[in-house]
Amino acid sequence: MRSRNMILIALFSSLITVFLIVIVFTCVSSTLANNVFQAGDPPVLDSPEIPEDEEEMQDDTCYLHTTGLDFKEFSGSATYTASSGGCIYLSSGNYLFSAIDLPHGSMIKTMYLYFRDSNSGGNGRLDFYQYNDGYVGTLLASIYTDDAHPGDNDSNVTYMDLDVNNYDYSYGVEWYVPLNGTSLQICGYRITYTVPSVFGSALPIIKR
Repeated sequence: MRSRNMILIALFSSLITVFLIVIVFTCVSSTLANNVFQAGDPPVLDSPEIPEDEEEMQDDTCYLHTTGLDFKEFSGSATYTASSGGCIYLSSGNYLFSAIDLPHGSMIKTMYLYFRDSNSGGNGRLDFYQYNDGYVGTLLASIYTDDAHPGDNDSNVTYMDLDVNNYDYSYGVEWYVPLNGTSLQICGYRITYTVPSVFGSALPIIKR
């Protein structure tokens, strides 16, 4: 009888030991699993809300912004001199040129001209041209400086809604001044355009 009781006690002790081992193993496994999750999977954070004044910018609107220093001599007789703030003025000749490179299928919405006009006797002019491989140059838009307020750094804008067709045409702007010197300076231009959605997210940030 005594031997039987000892067997039962030993069996009961063994069951308790196994039960405790199972509990310990479960706790350790859970802790390890939590540590692995925390190390390999960062917590998911809620996306910040986009302010209302920035929601309108979440589209395919892009910008090409240049300075006067991006212009080149239009002919051998034209020379220019750099001024301050990225502006330039013609020392001789009347024309300068800047090529425009935009993605095919884009739509040009607006073009801004940045200039200095301290001359009351004539206006500078920025002409937007479409070229057909050297055969024909078609004038599509013009922007004039404003000599009504001499000395002001100003900008003028023209609205275009032009579809860019790089297959058939190339594009550029010509800067014209009726006289030389510091009184008429071009400081650059900015083109606002939209691109097909397939290009919108792929454009490099410097282009946009």
